[in-house]
Amino acid sequence: MTLRRSCPVARDRVRFLSSPFIGHGAWDVHDLPFWSNAAARTYVQLLPPGTYHRADSVDYKPGSTAERESITSSRIGFVSGTMEATGVAYFYDKGSWIYVWVAS
Repeated sequence: MTLRRSCPVARDRVRFLSSPFIGHGAWDVHDLPFWSNAAARTYVQLLPPGTYHRADSVDYKPGSTAERESITSSRIGFVSGTMEATGVAYFYDKGSWIYVWVAS
């Protein structure tokens, strides 16, 4: 998967370009929720398939249908956030993106 982060679309969303790994055979543009306002400290890193759990420091129930307590994926995903502060793991599942807070 190739990720190319662009500037935020809105205050709480980011647009990125993903490679054809999803199976469409073409590049796709996606808007995902994003919570960092510190662009200079923002990071994106690929994640291997596996199980990812919500950080213990997150003390509220998932706030959207895309947010999960944990994710088990057989596909690669990515984590994005603010260095030394937050991390949200994203995975593509059944036609949409789901995510879990892995650091907060």
